[in-house]
Amino acid sequence: KDEGSFRLKSALRAIVDKYNIHSIMSPTQSIIFRDIDPKDKDGIESILREHGIAPIEEVDPNARLAMACPALPLCGLAQGEAERLMPSYVERMRVLLDRMNLPGEEILMRMTGCPNGCARPYMAELAFVGDGSKTYQIWLGGSPVLTRTVYPFMAKM
Repeated sequence: KDEGSFRLKSALRAIVDKYNIHSIMSPTQSIIFRDIDPKDKDGIESILREHGIAPIEEVDPNARLAMACPALPLCGLAQGEAERLMPSYVERMRVLLDRMNLPGEEILMRMTGCPNGCARPYMAELAFVGDGSKTYQIWLGGSPVLTRTVYPFMAKM
């Protein structure tokens, strides 16, 4: 989406139109460009910068790895917020990790507005699953490479 100075949709369109390269959408919602000609790398990076897309080294890994479903107000099944609330959870987790002297720690977090699990919370290391108005179940113990499912930790947080 294009929002303010962060114009991801326009950047992707410009790159595909100019360089005619193919992209892959990964299961973790990463967009991967493939078969990039090395001579085009600087031009692609320039387009990303011009559209407000930060280099991966400048993005908090917890924000990069986090995923949330749209939830309220878009989903009729949602019992709580997810997409609009997740950024504040990521920021709070970063503050806690920094406070515990773990600044480089990465935690795969997911959040959904209902138990259906559209953002795959049951595979994350830390998941918040909406189970009512302003309440969430906490699930823990998945793996960062999505090979282990989580365990319920707390209901109605």
